[in-house]
Amino acid sequence: MASFPLLPLDHKGLTRAEAADVLRGLADFLEVYPTEGVVLSVAVEAAATGTPARKKSSPRS
Repeated sequence: MASFPLLPLDHKGLTRAEAADVLRGLADFLEVYPTEGVVLSVAVEAAATGTPARKKSSPRS
């Protein structure tokens, strides 16, 4: 079985909305693909954007 990247997305980080669009597009593609037995593997890596996460304030006693 040959393995190759379907989309070259490793060069650019995606927002949550963009990632969701890509996954929906892949699902639509697989529904109309003309053969059975398609194996799709997706590697998802979280990456820091450089913007620190906001710290949630704790309730004061």
